Amino acid sequence: MSVYIKPTKVRQRCKELGRRMGRGFAAALDLYVAEKIEAACKQHNGGRITLDRELAALVFGKIR
Repeated sequence: MSVYIKPTKVRQRCKELGRRMGRGFAAALDLYVAEKIEAACKQHNGGRITLDRELAALVFGKIR
């Protein structure tokens, strides 16, 4: 069971790109999101409480 993502939306996007998504992929993606949220919350953000785009770029890497 996913907590952070909607597997149906991910599955739909995979289908649009000509792929199928297995349950293991959905579970791994959900775990990845959970770990990134925890990493962002542990990161010093200049005393601010709000997680913002700059912090996301730091935790996730380059964001378009």
